Amino acid sequence: MTCSGPAAQSRVSGAEMRFASSLALTTLLFAACRCQDDTTPAEPALEWLLDPAVAIDDVHAKTTLGRTVFNNRVERRVAFRNAGSGSAQLLLQGGVEGLTAELEHQRVGPGEQSSVKVTFAPEAGGAQLRDYEATFTVNSLDLTVNAVGVSQACDLPAELSFGAVRIGESRRESLSLHNTTASAVEANWASPRPASLSSVFILRHRERTVEIAPEASAAIELDFAPADVQEYLAAIDVRLSEDCPLQAVRLSGRGVLDYLTWTPSPLDCGHVEVGASARRTLTFFNASAQSITLSNLVPTSTEFVISQSELTVGAASSASLEVDCQPQSLGLREARLQFSSSLSTQPTGSVELRAIGGGPDIDVRPVPVNFGRVAFQSGDGGISSRRVRISNVGNVGIGSLHVEQPTLASSSSAWVVGPLENYDSDAGIAAVAAEYAWFDVRFRPAAPGVDSATIRLMTNDGDEPVVEIPITAFAVEAGQCELSVEPAQLDFGVVRPGGRASLPLVLTNTSTDGTECFLSSIDTSDPHFHLVGGRREQEILASGQSLNLTIQFEAPNTVTPTVSAELSFHVSASNSPRSVNLRGAVFDSCLTVQPNPARWPDTPIACSSSQSVVLYNLCEFPVSYTGASVLTDGGWQVASVDAGIQIGAGATLAVPLLFSPTTISPYAGDLRVNYFDGSPGSRSQIVALVGAGVAGTPITERLFAPVEKKGDYIYCGSISELDDDESSRSLREFYFGIVDAGVDFHLIRVLEYWEYYSFQEGMLGFVYPPPLGSAIPAVDGGPPMIFTRDTDGGWPLLRQTMISPVGIGDPRQCLESVRRALRVHDQGLNAGFRRPNTPLNVLINSYGDDQSSTVRPPPWFGTMAPISYYKSELLAGMDNNLSLLRISAGGTSDTMSACPENPRHREMVDWTGGALLDFCTSNQSGLYDAFLANSLSLQRRFTLRAEPSMSAPIEVRVDGGTVSWTWVSQGRYIELTQPPPPGAPVDITYTPACSP
Repeated sequence: MTCSGPAAQSRVSGAEMRFASSLALTTLLFAACRCQDDTTPAEPALEWLLDPAVAIDDVHAKTTLGRTVFNNRVERRVAFRNAGSGSAQLLLQGGVEGLTAELEHQRVGPGEQSSVKVTFAPEAGGAQLRDYEATFTVNSLDLTVNAVGVSQACDLPAELSFGAVRIGESRRESLSLHNTTASAVEANWASPRPASLSSVFILRHRERTVEIAPEASAAIELDFAPADVQEYLAAIDVRLSEDCPLQAVRLSGRGVLDYLTWTPSPLDCGHVEVGASARRTLTFFNASAQSITLSNLVPTSTEFVISQSELTVGAASSASLEVDCQPQSLGLREARLQFSSSLSTQPTGSVELRAIGGGPDIDVRPVPVNFGRVAFQSGDGGISSRRVRISNVGNVGIGSLHVEQPTLASSSSAWVVGPLENYDSDAGIAAVAAEYAWFDVRFRPAAPGVDSATIRLMTNDGDEPVVEIPITAFAVEAGQCELSVEPAQLDFGVVRPGGRASLPLVLTNTSTDGTECFLSSIDTSDPHFHLVGGRREQEILASGQSLNLTIQFEAPNTVTPTVSAELSFHVSASNSPRSVNLRGAVFDSCLTVQPNPARWPDTPIACSSSQSVVLYNLCEFPVSYTGASVLTDGGWQVASVDAGIQIGAGATLAVPLLFSPTTISPYAGDLRVNYFDGSPGSRSQIVALVGAGVAGTPITERLFAPVEKKGDYIYCGSISELDDDESSRSLREFYFGIVDAGVDFHLIRVLEYWEYYSFQEGMLGFVYPPPLGSAIPAVDGGPPMIFTRDTDGGWPLLRQTMISPVGIGDPRQCLESVRRALRVHDQGLNAGFRRPNTPLNVLINSYGDDQSSTVRPPPWFGTMAPISYYKSELLAGMDNNLSLLRISAGGTSDTMSACPENPRHREMVDWTGGALLDFCTSNQSGLYDAFLANSLSLQRRFTLRAEPSMSAPIEVRVDGGTVSWTWVSQGRYIELTQPPPPGAPVDITYTPACSP
């Protein structure tokens, strides 16, 4: 796309991007930017046409004219065509004396043919024989021509042909030698070459010379005796007189099994409707030197009819016979066509005849294909499209319909026929209503007015082996309309397997100058999404008119996290989208229970430990909680929660459980959570319960400090596109800081919007990007990029992914994008990013309100998922080890600041022991330094198996020495004030608490 206008020229700072309304920005872009499709100028493309006398290699061609007697003249035409979309003015160059060329036409239009006429007229000179060669150029084509001029006195035939000879027989031919001079001459010759063919081309003379009187002739006799069925080529060298050069005369012949052959064999009419007739042509070939008469031609069945009983096939020629296949019943019909022959070696013959009664019957709709009024626009001409459907209305179970790829009967640059879709060339199309194939016809008018063409289909339908489909269109002058699409994307949210959901879509011609909008081929790209009412071939919207469509999502019968497709169309508008993204999610249940598994800290026997599992309703409709029960007596019991509670859309319900171990041993159990979501019967989910009973006496856990600095990083946000901007410089210093610190790191920037639009030249952007939560590719459309300290390209490559595209239609979804990065795409799009037992640092460089949700129905976003849900999901993504997770976010606690904190981000920061970073007003370099130090401090966290009693002594020793520490209860870990030496033992002595 190329754009002009204020929006295309503006530059927006990082801070302005963060505060700008995405919806307002979208409106600004489409109002201020006028885009036009880049168009390629119509260009000619010349190519040689196939010719058995011409050797062709791409744009190069070569031909040989053979020997021509001096002062005589021969001509040959070599054809070419213009396969391009533009006309070509022709320029011919090249030639030598005696070998010249001229053009048939001086100009060829698209699809037209022309030729080069080569003339060879050698003139007598001093030599008896002279070689000629010339190369001619026609624009981009070149043609090399070779020829030989020879005097009348030395003229010999270029070839002696024996024709076809049966294996075991021989044929004799003579090579005539003529003395045209007034003196006697002595001619001489050699044995045929190569010597390996001396038993095939047999010289009948012992002598190798002969004297020829003035104005007299002599002959060299040779026999041709083929040993195999093949073509034979040899040569004999002959000198007509001592004044003539030695010349090679080519010898050719063909070995055959029979002189009389026919094709096709068998003659198969294929499927023919019972009672109908299908005509096929049977061709006889006579390779002998005499005519052959075929008589008593009679089929052995009345279901095969011929119009003549006798046929003459000339010498070295062919003749054809028409056969009508008229099956009288269903199934395979067979017979033979018997005849007598005047050929002594083949006195009789028999041709196998076949047909199948019934079978495929092609049905093509629409016929004719009438485009009606379509838009012609100077520059690109506009594009319109129609779909042609092919089905089989023949007999069920008797053969499938097979169709070759459709072609245009004549060349035309305005019409393009697409390939067959929904078609298996091996299986064909069965005669059932549900099976059909289709192809699209595209029309780009070259000028206003009526244009027409014909599409040709080759089929195995016995009645219609060739189907011709007329196509026509009337192109009218049309301006560039303005089309709005609302909404820009359809997200159907969560749908149960096999369920359905429908959403509206409105296309409006917003032109104010009366320009019509021509739309065609409105359809979806995936069978799970379909346009209610079917594909729309053409709609013409007057100024201000709207087209209301309904798209239905038919969910697959299996759980599918993401089903996506497009609704696409052609439109006579330059600045509008030509597709709408369609998305849906298929889940068996939209009720999620977290955590699962639910893990309790080690609990002293005779004590109880309380913890809750939380039910999250992520659907857009309420779900009823109908109770919960422990399936095995593993030491747990469910606290009282009233059954029948409604969990609203986006709401939660906590179900508390009490764990009371009675023995010192591991415990495991299952919790069944029952609910009703409108599906038939009651539904449930199983949650695994894990815990252990321990003694209530002091214990010592020995842990070890990490040997090397290691960390994974997720960046959610953007920087300025300017290298000298403070945010860009600071992030660059942070990148080199972790490299210089020797950290073994993985780093990604995740996509944090549902969709993107980039309007600044040079910026990385996506109209419809990879999914939310996947790592941004290094280049548009490339694979997800995971940066390490060894990444080739380093900072410049990372900077490219950091430059901000603009999010469309919804606030930033950082929490949801991080959740998907860890829980949805970690084994697919982001495979290899997260490493076991590795600290994860998340930086959210955002000040806008967090609206994270698991699905986004129209118009922009759905109910926010609870912050507790993201805690549970991220904790599950970290293998339930909160000590390995730290989230930092932009913002300040000063409510009067230009960059206030986001409450949802702040809660995640406090939960993980992260930091609020005031990117808006503070020194950013210092903030990134602080973030680096903060991320490395994760090496100081050590998780305990049990909850320590705060009323009993707790002692922490590193390498035997006591150190200071802090207890973090929500993560059940000790955080040391100072980092321990790499690999140092960390001993923690404490007494497990009776209850947290």
